[in-house]
Amino acid sequence: MAAADPSGAGFAQRAAGIAGRNSDPGDRLIYHRLPWEEPDAPTDFAILFEDNNVLVLSKPSGLPVLPGGFFLENTLLHLVRKRYGSTSSPLHRLGRGTSGAILFSRNAPAARSLARAMFERRILKVYLAARRLETRINPPRPPTRA
Repeated sequence: MAAADPSGAGFAQRAAGIAGRNSDPGDRLIYHRLPWEEPDAPTDFAILFEDNNVLVLSKPSGLPVLPGGFFLENTLLHLVRKRYGSTSSPLHRLGRGTSGAILFSRNAPAARSLARAMFERRILKVYLAARRLETRINPPRPPTRA
């Protein structure tokens, strides 16, 4: 395994080589990226409970909790911190496609206490699923014995 190059010269040499020449000491690599285009996501969420330490929110389906992929600002974390301050943090996550209640701490002591309670299983995360049943006109019959 090659050692890391803290000067970045190896990267500059590879990048310059792509451009068709070798790099020289002092060369700079300039990268222009296209403007960020974040996908749309729901931005409304309901407050189920709120006090000075805890928020319980109703996360809609389609809204990621944490930044990732193409999502940075269209996340529940960003929206909550914009409204409640930078010390707010989720105690767990729900997948982007999942809707449901999510617990946020509003300060560091609450985060430690709630994280400990989750670790000790005094707070549990439970998933409930709904299923639409279809009625069959001719239900299958079990096999008959000969």
